[in-house]
Amino acid sequence: MKKRIVVADQSREYVIANIRKKHLSLWFAAVNIVIFITFIGIFNFGQSLLATLISPGVTWGVIVEPSLIVLALIMSLVYYICVERLERDLKEGSL
Repeated sequence: MKKRIVVADQSREYVIANIRKKHLSLWFAAVNIVIFITFIGIFNFGQSLLATLISPGVTWGVIVEPSLIVLALIMSLVYYICVERLERDLKEGSL
């Protein structure tokens, strides 16, 4: 039975790109957590604010809850684009 030894590319560019991806993911995670904790706090302690009528039959809760989901999707898309740019720069050697 042969043993395989896999060695990851540890070039300077690879390490820099990996560090940038880690920092980027930490920032996006932190922003996401802050947004969701703020929403949960408002939902628990500011229910009167979410129940405030904007127009007949429409409250702030109806606006905020779907907006939260759309914001999370947009942030995911922006994160994907940023990581793809890092990967492209790594392949082109411009890091």
